[in-house]
Amino acid sequence: MTPMMATGDVVNNTVGLDLSNDVTGLGTSGRSRLHVFARKARKHAVKPAQGGGPCLLKTKVKDSSVQSATKMATGFSSASNPNAITKQLRRAKAARRASHDAALAAFQQDMASWSKFHAIQTLSIHVGVAWSQGTRDYMEDKHVVTHHLFPTCALVAIFDGHNGAWAAEFAAAHISPLLASNEHLQQLAHQQNPLEPPDIVAIYAILQAAFLALDDDILAYTIEHDRRDGATAVVVLVMNSMVFVANVGDSRAILVRVACHQDPSTNLLSHDVERLSVDHKPNLPAEKARVLAAGGDVVFSGCWRVTHPKASVRLAVTRSLGDHPLKGTSAKDKTPALVSAVPSIRHFTRRHGDIVVVASDGLWDRVTDEEAMQQVVDNENISGHCEERTAAALVEMALVRRTCDNVTVAVLTL
Repeated sequence: MTPMMATGDVVNNTVGLDLSNDVTGLGTSGRSRLHVFARKARKHAVKPAQGGGPCLLKTKVKDSSVQSATKMATGFSSASNPNAITKQLRRAKAARRASHDAALAAFQQDMASWSKFHAIQTLSIHVGVAWSQGTRDYMEDKHVVTHHLFPTCALVAIFDGHNGAWAAEFAAAHISPLLASNEHLQQLAHQQNPLEPPDIVAIYAILQAAFLALDDDILAYTIEHDRRDGATAVVVLVMNSMVFVANVGDSRAILVRVACHQDPSTNLLSHDVERLSVDHKPNLPAEKARVLAAGGDVVFSGCWRVTHPKASVRLAVTRSLGDHPLKGTSAKDKTPALVSAVPSIRHFTRRHGDIVVVASDGLWDRVTDEEAMQQVVDNENISGHCEERTAAALVEMALVRRTCDNVTVAVLTL
């Protein structure tokens, strides 16, 4: 599998790619193996009708009931009213538990309303999507499944909005028309011969250009209307036998694949998991170096964040769509361009039985790649829409583990 770009993709993902490594096997880096009967994951260090994202500026805030109770508690002097503070904190915890329990119950009682199955016949692909608003008062995750971008090309994408849902809604509505209108991509999708390295480089450039075009439009609108919306994004483009994954931020995609060998001790097939995206976090060394070199700073405040003395916001990701106060485009803040919209991109040749799991960080903050793989393995032999059931099971797992975020999961059987 072709390695993902590191610091170089800040400038151009198409430069310096070694496309000769696009083979059917997986590399050993970033990979975990799971045996079929293992029940525990190994421990390792146009707007869509349905969809649904995280809180203000990717900040994992508490529920409003918890916040207000905590504020009330801190209004007392700990020396004079320790019992009052204790009572308020207990009430806050109880309110948070009740909120999580209500979100889980709502999802479990009407799971059919929060999930959907797609059969993309021309490519023999099945897609299951599930989502939940969680404990939030709003839904900022948006997803899109485009069956026929071209006759031999399909798209699945998740956009995780912050500081409002508008950026995610805009991106979800425009990503497919934007790519479908690209004549070069259309020509590549219709050609009969396998894609050559120059073709793959061209698709990388097309995907990057699409991300930057979305970003430009979102920035223009939010600046004009005095908004600060932003969104992370993960896009999966299936073109004949090739699969391309592009992302900004911490929405993630993983590949679950049957290993090329059997476990000699059990004679059972094993599964591998490999991450297909990059979590663009401020503490990632390459991302931190880029932010610092651009004149920004990385600070810890609940989590690692990008900031600047002149900026009105702190952001928990280093790449996104929108977020003009940290893009060097805001006349009000006049900050340097600290956050990038250039995506990390990867591709591989699909095999029969490959499964890709795509999700917003509402899942990945509570579920590891290996645990997601285990859920895939547990459900892959269930008859009838197993992709939808797996997606719903993963959303349920995040809710059981008390995620505070919106959650959206898509499971693709290739």
